[in-house]
Amino acid sequence: MNNILKSTNNRTDKLEAVYKPDGTLTNSSSETLDIMASTHFKEGTEEYVHTTTTALNITNDLLNKIYSEDRLDKAIKSFEPYKAAGPDNLQPIIIQNAWSHIGSLTRAIMKKSHETQHIPKPWRNSRGIFIPKPGKADYNQPKSYRTITLSPVMLKLQEKVILWHMQNDLKIAQDTNKRQFGFKRGCSTEAALHKVTHMIERRIAKKGYVLGVFLDIEAAFDNVSFKAIANALSTTKLDPATAQWITNMVATRHITINHKDSTKTIRIKRGCPQGGILSPFLWNLVIDDLLNLSPKDTPGYLQAFADDIVSLAEGNDLDVIWDRTQKTLNTIMKWCTTKDLTISALKTKKATASLMQCRKAVGPTWGLTPKTCIWIYKTIIRPIITYCCSIWIRATHTNINATKLRRVQALALRIMTGAMPSTPFVALNQITNTTDIIPYLQGEAAKSNERLRAYGSLTRERPEHTKGTIKAHVTINNDFVKDLNIPHNSERDLTVPSLNLQSNFTTTTPGDNPDTYRTQLQNIINETPEDWITCYTDGSKTEEGCGAGYIITTNNNNTILHEDSLNLPNSCTVYQAELTAITYACRQLTNYTDKHIIIWTDSLSSINSLTTLITKNNTVKYCLDILNQIGAHNQVELRWIAAHSGLWGNEKADELAKHGTTSTNHSTTHTPSIYQQAYKRQSSKT
Repeated sequence: MNNILKSTNNRTDKLEAVYKPDGTLTNSSSETLDIMASTHFKEGTEEYVHTTTTALNITNDLLNKIYSEDRLDKAIKSFEPYKAAGPDNLQPIIIQNAWSHIGSLTRAIMKKSHETQHIPKPWRNSRGIFIPKPGKADYNQPKSYRTITLSPVMLKLQEKVILWHMQNDLKIAQDTNKRQFGFKRGCSTEAALHKVTHMIERRIAKKGYVLGVFLDIEAAFDNVSFKAIANALSTTKLDPATAQWITNMVATRHITINHKDSTKTIRIKRGCPQGGILSPFLWNLVIDDLLNLSPKDTPGYLQAFADDIVSLAEGNDLDVIWDRTQKTLNTIMKWCTTKDLTISALKTKKATASLMQCRKAVGPTWGLTPKTCIWIYKTIIRPIITYCCSIWIRATHTNINATKLRRVQALALRIMTGAMPSTPFVALNQITNTTDIIPYLQGEAAKSNERLRAYGSLTRERPEHTKGTIKAHVTINNDFVKDLNIPHNSERDLTVPSLNLQSNFTTTTPGDNPDTYRTQLQNIINETPEDWITCYTDGSKTEEGCGAGYIITTNNNNTILHEDSLNLPNSCTVYQAELTAITYACRQLTNYTDKHIIIWTDSLSSINSLTTLITKNNTVKYCLDILNQIGAHNQVELRWIAAHSGLWGNEKADELAKHGTTSTNHSTTHTPSIYQQAYKRQSSKT
């Protein structure tokens, strides 16, 4: 859909001629490139780059840790196969397919590059493209575009494993200021807006004032000085050699830009690459010292989301609030000057305009079937409307705002059905089986609220809502969740995403030939060596309840070592039950050492979640931890087995899991997401 929207646009955002400093338009492609280059790639102070001629020492143990074969394998697999290529025209898919042949050589090159803090010359060159910023009135202005840097995949690969070292091994992100909400796992625009809104609501409830100033640092990534990056790295736990490699990487770059028949190569003299793997992390390190300034320099509250900054000053005296705000702004401006940065303006977006653009886009491309229309609305438009709705959910409580929101949905449904403009909102919802936008927003807001709670970002509302004061957005969302009969203070399954770089076990799945795999299963089980330990696990959910079961055997299933059934809370999902069965089976295996252990499960989703790079659920995290624990002292395999295929071990585990649904052997799990419960309530209100 995005491609269609671009292809049917009037293309007023296409880079053609741009204004020169004297106000006239450029009259050649080379002149346009010169203006774009001088606007987006400014001069810098290269004397601040400490590119030493003698390499700084780094231990071989540390190099082996950063560039372990396992990490490099996971890193190259993590790239989208068909991401845009750098100047070498090599997309990730090419490197991925060739990895078995070039992996060891690449590892050796990267280790030597790191050891000498020298970046290979071909990796220093990148390709720059100009992307139009949405919603600009005049695309002849050079600043109506942003630059994206397309670096070689090999450099991105090296950046990624270094980033993982900084995040996972050194946990540097945890040392940065908690008031930076950008480029951090478990942080989001929702969390940032929630914090700001909470402070405003709290002061208004006390009959006071809040003065907020919202600032955007202009081209922060492109313009931050090399000195600022080097100084920020020096304040972390990062070893000097790695810090120097990063400094040299950002400071020895060239970028080639093209426009029509003209080409220009530029020596980069400031900033870090837009689209670079390390760039967001480096920016957070740079801005950290601003957020860490004392209240003496920035009185009030200062918060950032990437390069967007908000300053809040609150109180009862407007003159005092203004003085505090001005002092904070003066401090921010001085700080920006030391980093070669400036302040710019912000942008906005409209849902109705996007809807009409979609309508315009699909017309010449295909017939507007009802299915297509509702898909456009639900996947393109409604997410715009619901964006961060947990923060502004109070606005839906007034009739004027609710009517405006319903009109957007009604417009989409009229496009879908061809209904008359006078058709009532309720009728349109009924005939298209679409939830009314207001209860839908309430459900989405509650889910957002629960995400913030799971990530530890939800601020408790104090004091409680009383007559004559505003009702805080958190209180509104909490009331919605209470109506769903979900335990308010129970621990949620969702958790802050964490990087999964350790795998002390192997996995086997059907792959591309599931039928062949199924036919071989019985032979594989029969040929299992007698001294190996075999474990079968399963989860079940019926009208009677939820259960998990497992059985551990040896001697080709002839000797049963342990078996058990577990009764899980009714809120538990089948997916959670499957993982819980694996977890409890592993707990029985923790005392074994130097054994070959096979764990069979018919849950392919469980295996996939245990091998994914990012872990987002407590159930997965606990299962992964104990798998790695027993895998540290044994050879552990996690294998997929076909369900209901007459295989004894799987049938036995299924029997134990079903028995667990009514068992008195109770166990606990984390409360799953409230998605299904929320939608049930939304549907009942439609």
